[in-house]
Amino acid sequence: MDPFGPMMVGPRGRSAIADDFRGEPSAILLTNLSRFKHSVLRARIADLCWILDRKRSEAAVAAMSAYLEAFEQIENGTLKSRFSDDEALGHDSIEILWRTLQIGRQIGWDKESTKIARTLLVNHRLRAVKEGAISEIRELSELDLNFGVSDPADVAADIEATVQKLSSSTDFHQRNWLWKLAAKGYHYGKQSDVAEHAWIEAAECLVALA
Repeated sequence: MDPFGPMMVGPRGRSAIADDFRGEPSAILLTNLSRFKHSVLRARIADLCWILDRKRSEAAVAAMSAYLEAFEQIENGTLKSRFSDDEALGHDSIEILWRTLQIGRQIGWDKESTKIARTLLVNHRLRAVKEGAISEIRELSELDLNFGVSDPADVAADIEATVQKLSSSTDFHQRNWLWKLAAKGYHYGKQSDVAEHAWIEAAECLVALA
């Protein structure tokens, strides 16, 4: 999936898309990549160059390295996220992990940068579980399940433990989402009986909501 699209589309045209940089522009950007000091900008440029020419594996590696640098900077507070006070669990950090893992899956699941991204995902998912950060648990658990990083049954069990601790006043939509995600994990982990129980719990949330 192409992560870059136009920021604006209107009757008079659109803003730039990745394909506009194909050929000489992308070659110039890649040659001068080290001159871009901002980690996110460097990551996006390297990512763009790789999308335009999949043979340029060095661009993919550079993109992953810069994305991980940005993640670390968000975590230590030197790069501010737009969406969260708890930077390491914010939307920007999760999006960085998603894109890094997406690239890693295509260029090598056992490459060093991919291993780092996988470890970061697991560590921060467990941190979200420990802190009871519901939105982050949902996003990070889904990311974990989609990329198959952890044992899916373990992810499901963590989700179930979380939802069991929630008060009865917790938003039923949130509880429903968590139970459905747990069911997905148990299904992936081939624990059909437990998955069925999770689906029933998800349905009960909708009944209570009605």
